[in-house]
This record gives sequence, structure tokens and C-alpha cells, in this order.
Amino acid sequence: MSWSSIIGHEEPVGRLRAAMSAGRLHPALLFEGPEGIGKRLVALTLARALHCPEAAARAGDPCGTCRVCRAIVASAA
Repeated sequence: MSWSSIIGHEEPVGRLRAAMSAGRLHPALLFEGPEGIGKRLVALTLARALHCPEAAARAGDPCGTCRVCRAIVASAA
């Protein structure tokens, strides 16, 4: 899953991506809101973007296929 496939969270996703690229992502984040709006999807995409070895070469988008990306998704299941 790439950042561009997350619908309806453009502002918070933009803030997260900007903080990530500036190396200023806060160490503690709170994802709050009604059930089913995509908090988990945003959090998992952020985790994969931070740890995927291919993300830097893909403008911050996690590849979704490497061992790290697959492990993060599997751990959330």
C-alpha cells in the first residue's frame, strides 16, 4: 500500500510525510477517530515507510513486497 492509495487523509498524511522526510517525526503519535476511517492503514503505511529499505528510493513509499514490509503487515493481522 502506498501513501497515494490512502483516501481522505491528505492533510495528516502530508504532515507525516513532511516530518519523515525532514527527520523530525515525533517519537509518539496518537491516531484518534471513529472506527473504520483508516487509522490503522495510515499507521501501518507509516511503519512500512519508516522501515522499508526501498522507501527512500521510492520517494517515501514503502515497496510492500520486501521482507520488512511483509513482516509489518503480518504482525498487524
